[in-house]
Amino acid sequence: MEVFSKIEKYVGARRERHPEVSSLRTFFQLVYLKLMYWYIPLPFLAEQDPPYESFRVKHEEHLKDIHTHRILVKYGSHKYDEKRDKRVAAYKKAFNMGNDCWIENDVWVSREHQSQATVQFGHEVLLAKYVNIDYTGGLIVGNGVDIGEGAKILTHGHSYMGSMFDDKLMPNTNRAYATPLTIGDNVLIGARSIIMPGVKSIGENSIISVGSIVGKSVPPNSVVAGNPAKVIFNMPEGYRTYFKYNK
Repeated sequence: MEVFSKIEKYVGARRERHPEVSSLRTFFQLVYLKLMYWYIPLPFLAEQDPPYESFRVKHEEHLKDIHTHRILVKYGSHKYDEKRDKRVAAYKKAFNMGNDCWIENDVWVSREHQSQATVQFGHEVLLAKYVNIDYTGGLIVGNGVDIGEGAKILTHGHSYMGSMFDDKLMPNTNRAYATPLTIGDNVLIGARSIIMPGVKSIGENSIISVGSIVGKSVPPNSVVAGNPAKVIFNMPEGYRTYFKYNK
Protein backbone atom coordinates (compact mmCIF):
# COMPACT_ATOMS: atom_id res chain seq x y z
CA MET A 1 0.00 0.00 0.00
CA GLU A 2 1.14 3.55 -0.72
CA VAL A 3 0.62 4.59 2.88
CA PHE A 4 3.06 1.88 4.03
CA SER A 5 5.75 3.21 1.67
CA LYS A 6 5.27 6.65 3.26
CA ILE A 7 5.65 5.07 6.69
CA GLU A 8 8.93 3.50 5.56
CA LYS A 9 10.20 6.88 4.28
CA TYR A 10 9.17 8.50 7.55
CA VAL A 11 11.06 5.93 9.64
CA GLY A 12 14.05 6.14 7.28
CA ALA A 13 14.21 9.92 7.70
CA ARG A 14 14.15 9.55 11.46
CA ARG A 15 17.01 7.06 11.27
CA GLU A 16 19.10 9.50 9.21
CA ARG A 17 18.52 12.23 11.79
CA HIS A 18 19.35 9.86 14.65
CA PRO A 19 22.04 7.41 13.45
CA GLU A 20 22.73 6.31 17.03
CA VAL A 21 19.37 4.48 17.10
CA SER A 22 19.86 0.76 16.43
CA SER A 23 18.49 -0.84 13.28
CA LEU A 24 16.51 -3.30 15.43
CA ARG A 25 14.74 -0.46 17.19
CA THR A 26 14.04 1.19 13.83
CA PHE A 27 12.57 -2.09 12.59
CA PHE A 28 10.17 -2.30 15.53
CA GLN A 29 9.20 1.34 15.01
CA LEU A 30 8.35 0.49 11.41
CA VAL A 31 6.25 -2.53 12.40
CA TYR A 32 4.46 -0.53 15.10
CA LEU A 33 3.56 2.27 12.72
CA LYS A 34 2.32 -0.17 10.08
CA LEU A 35 0.04 -1.85 12.61
CA MET A 36 -1.22 1.30 14.31
CA TYR A 37 -1.63 3.83 11.51
CA TRP A 38 -5.44 3.61 11.78
CA TYR A 39 -5.31 4.81 15.37
CA ILE A 40 -2.78 7.68 15.48
CA PRO A 41 -2.97 10.93 13.47
CA LEU A 42 0.40 10.80 11.67
CA PRO A 43 1.12 14.20 10.04
CA PHE A 44 2.36 12.88 6.69
CA LEU A 45 -0.98 11.13 6.06
CA ALA A 46 -2.48 14.57 5.48
CA GLU A 47 -0.54 14.74 2.19
CA GLN A 48 -2.99 12.19 0.75
CA ASP A 49 -6.38 13.84 0.97
CA PRO A 50 -8.80 10.94 0.25
CA PRO A 51 -6.96 8.30 2.32
CA TYR A 52 -6.45 10.72 5.18
CA GLU A 53 -10.10 11.74 5.13
CA SER A 54 -11.08 8.07 5.42
CA PHE A 55 -8.60 7.68 8.27
CA ARG A 56 -9.92 10.80 10.00
CA VAL A 57 -13.53 9.56 9.91
CA LYS A 58 -12.56 6.14 11.23
CA HIS A 59 -10.42 7.72 13.94
CA GLU A 60 -13.32 9.91 15.09
CA GLU A 61 -15.66 6.93 15.18
CA HIS A 62 -13.05 5.04 17.21
CA LEU A 63 -12.93 7.87 19.76
CA LYS A 64 -16.75 7.85 19.96
CA ASP A 65 -16.66 4.12 20.68
CA ILE A 66 -14.15 4.67 23.48
CA HIS A 67 -16.50 7.25 25.03
CA THR A 68 -19.42 4.84 24.62
CA HIS A 69 -17.48 2.08 26.40
CA ARG A 70 -17.00 4.41 29.35
CA ILE A 71 -20.76 4.97 29.48
CA LEU A 72 -21.36 1.21 29.47
CA VAL A 73 -18.84 0.58 32.23
CA LYS A 74 -20.27 3.36 34.39
CA TYR A 75 -24.01 2.98 33.97
CA GLY A 76 -24.00 -0.80 33.46
CA SER A 77 -22.68 -1.46 36.96
CA HIS A 78 -24.78 -2.63 39.92
CA LYS A 79 -24.34 0.85 41.37
CA TYR A 80 -27.09 2.09 39.04
CA ASP A 81 -29.59 -0.68 39.82
CA GLU A 82 -31.27 1.77 42.17
CA LYS A 83 -30.81 4.63 39.71
CA ARG A 84 -32.29 2.85 36.74
CA ASP A 85 -33.70 6.03 35.23
CA LYS A 86 -30.18 7.43 34.82
CA ARG A 87 -29.00 4.17 33.25
CA VAL A 88 -31.89 4.12 30.77
CA ALA A 89 -31.34 7.79 29.91
CA ALA A 90 -27.64 7.18 29.19
CA TYR A 91 -28.31 4.13 27.01
CA LYS A 92 -31.16 5.89 25.24
CA LYS A 93 -28.92 8.79 24.26
CA ALA A 94 -26.01 6.59 23.20
CA PHE A 95 -27.94 3.93 21.26
CA ASN A 96 -31.08 5.56 19.78
CA MET A 97 -33.53 3.81 22.10
CA GLY A 98 -37.27 4.36 22.16
CA ASN A 99 -39.52 5.00 25.15
CA ASP A 100 -40.28 2.73 28.13
CA CYS A 101 -37.21 0.50 27.71
CA TRP A 102 -35.92 -1.63 30.58
CA ILE A 103 -32.17 -2.22 30.92
CA GLU A 104 -30.58 -4.40 33.57
CA ASN A 105 -26.96 -4.48 34.73
CA ASP A 106 -23.90 -5.44 32.67
CA VAL A 107 -25.56 -4.95 29.28
CA TRP A 108 -22.89 -4.40 26.62
CA VAL A 109 -23.67 -2.75 23.27
CA SER A 110 -20.69 -2.14 20.98
CA ARG A 111 -19.19 -2.25 17.49
CA GLU A 112 -15.72 -3.25 16.32
CA HIS A 113 -13.15 -2.56 13.56
CA GLN A 114 -13.90 1.19 13.45
CA SER A 115 -17.27 0.40 11.91
CA GLN A 116 -19.54 3.33 11.07
CA ALA A 117 -22.67 1.21 11.47
CA THR A 118 -25.56 2.34 13.66
CA VAL A 119 -27.98 0.72 16.08
CA GLN A 120 -31.63 1.58 16.65
CA PHE A 121 -34.03 0.25 19.29
CA GLY A 122 -37.80 0.57 19.29
CA HIS A 123 -40.11 1.18 22.25
CA GLU A 124 -40.61 -1.13 25.25
CA VAL A 125 -37.43 -3.12 24.66
CA LEU A 126 -36.11 -5.32 27.48
CA LEU A 127 -32.36 -5.96 27.74
CA ALA A 128 -31.82 -8.40 30.59
CA LYS A 129 -28.54 -8.62 32.50
CA TYR A 130 -25.36 -9.78 30.75
CA VAL A 131 -26.83 -9.24 27.27
CA ASN A 132 -24.08 -8.68 24.69
CA ILE A 133 -25.02 -6.88 21.47
CA ASP A 134 -22.59 -6.35 18.60
CA TYR A 135 -23.79 -3.90 15.93
CA THR A 136 -20.67 -3.80 13.76
CA GLY A 137 -22.80 -4.74 10.76
CA GLY A 138 -25.75 -2.52 11.71
CA LEU A 139 -28.75 -3.44 13.86
CA ILE A 140 -32.44 -2.46 14.01
CA VAL A 141 -34.54 -3.74 16.91
CA GLY A 142 -38.31 -3.36 16.75
CA ASN A 143 -40.90 -2.53 19.40
CA GLY A 144 -41.70 -4.82 22.31
CA VAL A 145 -38.59 -7.00 21.90
CA ASP A 146 -37.43 -9.00 24.95
CA ILE A 147 -33.80 -10.18 25.01
CA GLY A 148 -33.16 -12.65 27.82
CA GLU A 149 -30.28 -12.94 30.26
CA GLY A 150 -26.88 -13.63 28.72
CA ALA A 151 -28.08 -13.61 25.13
CA LYS A 152 -25.62 -12.63 22.39
CA ILE A 153 -26.35 -10.89 19.11
CA LEU A 154 -23.44 -10.87 16.64
CA THR A 155 -23.45 -8.92 13.37
CA HIS A 156 -19.84 -9.53 12.34
CA GLY A 157 -17.48 -12.47 12.20
CA HIS A 158 -13.99 -13.43 11.06
CA SER A 159 -13.21 -15.55 8.04
CA TYR A 160 -11.01 -18.56 8.74
CA MET A 161 -9.53 -18.05 5.26
CA GLY A 162 -8.73 -14.37 5.63
CA SER A 163 -5.74 -12.75 7.25
CA MET A 164 -4.90 -9.69 9.28
CA PHE A 165 -2.15 -8.95 6.77
CA ASP A 166 -1.94 -9.28 2.97
CA ASP A 167 -2.65 -12.89 2.07
CA LYS A 168 -0.54 -13.99 -0.90
CA LEU A 169 -2.44 -17.23 -1.37
CA MET A 170 -5.90 -15.63 -1.20
CA PRO A 171 -5.47 -11.88 -1.76
CA ASN A 172 -9.20 -11.14 -2.06
CA THR A 173 -10.20 -12.50 1.34
CA ASN A 174 -10.89 -10.26 4.32
CA ARG A 175 -10.38 -11.07 7.95
CA ALA A 176 -13.67 -9.58 9.17
CA TYR A 177 -17.10 -9.51 7.54
CA ALA A 178 -20.26 -7.75 8.68
CA THR A 179 -23.94 -8.51 8.12
CA PRO A 180 -26.82 -6.14 8.99
CA LEU A 181 -29.60 -7.55 11.15
CA THR A 182 -33.23 -6.51 11.59
CA ILE A 183 -35.28 -7.84 14.52
CA GLY A 184 -39.02 -7.37 14.07
CA ASP A 185 -41.62 -6.24 16.58
CA ASN A 186 -42.64 -8.42 19.52
CA VAL A 187 -39.75 -10.88 19.30
CA LEU A 188 -38.66 -12.92 22.33
CA ILE A 189 -35.01 -14.02 22.44
CA GLY A 190 -34.47 -16.55 25.24
CA ALA A 191 -31.66 -16.55 27.77
CA ARG A 192 -28.20 -17.69 26.59
CA SER A 193 -29.28 -17.70 22.96
CA ILE A 194 -26.78 -16.66 20.28
CA ILE A 195 -27.70 -14.92 17.04
CA MET A 196 -24.78 -15.69 14.74
CA PRO A 197 -23.26 -13.46 12.03
CA GLY A 198 -24.99 -13.94 8.69
CA VAL A 199 -28.53 -13.80 10.09
CA LYS A 200 -30.28 -10.97 8.25
CA SER A 201 -33.69 -10.92 9.89
CA ILE A 202 -35.79 -12.28 12.73
CA GLY A 203 -39.44 -11.96 11.83
CA GLU A 204 -42.01 -10.27 14.04
CA ASN A 205 -43.77 -12.23 16.79
CA SER A 206 -41.09 -14.94 16.71
CA ILE A 207 -39.71 -16.78 19.75
CA ILE A 208 -36.09 -17.92 20.07
CA SER A 209 -36.01 -20.67 22.69
CA VAL A 210 -33.50 -20.68 25.55
CA GLY A 211 -29.96 -21.62 24.54
CA SER A 212 -30.64 -21.68 20.79
CA ILE A 213 -27.87 -21.06 18.26
CA VAL A 214 -29.48 -19.19 15.36
CA GLY A 215 -27.49 -19.38 12.11
CA LYS A 216 -30.07 -18.30 9.53
CA SER A 217 -32.96 -15.89 9.24
CA VAL A 218 -36.13 -16.66 11.20
CA PRO A 219 -39.56 -16.29 9.54
CA PRO A 220 -42.34 -14.32 11.29
CA ASN A 221 -44.68 -16.02 13.79
CA SER A 222 -42.36 -18.97 14.37
CA VAL A 223 -40.75 -20.71 17.33
CA VAL A 224 -37.16 -21.91 16.85
CA ALA A 225 -35.01 -24.05 19.14
CA GLY A 226 -31.86 -26.14 19.17
CA ASN A 227 -28.31 -26.05 17.85
CA PRO A 228 -28.51 -25.23 15.04
CA ALA A 229 -31.89 -23.62 15.64
CA LYS A 230 -34.79 -24.96 13.58
CA VAL A 231 -38.45 -24.00 13.33
CA ILE A 232 -40.41 -26.29 15.64
CA PHE A 233 -43.74 -24.50 15.59
CA ASN A 234 -45.56 -21.97 13.41
CA MET A 235 -47.95 -19.78 15.38
CA PRO A 236 -51.25 -18.74 13.81
CA GLU A 237 -51.41 -15.22 12.42
CA GLY A 238 -52.26 -12.81 15.22
CA TYR A 239 -51.43 -15.32 17.99
CA ARG A 240 -49.19 -12.80 19.81
CA THR A 241 -50.65 -9.51 18.59
CA TYR A 242 -51.92 -8.57 22.04
CA PHE A 243 -48.27 -7.99 23.04
CA LYS A 244 -47.81 -5.46 20.23
CA TYR A 245 -46.66 -2.03 21.30
CA ASN A 246 -49.44 0.55 21.34
CA LYS A 247 -48.13 3.37 19.16
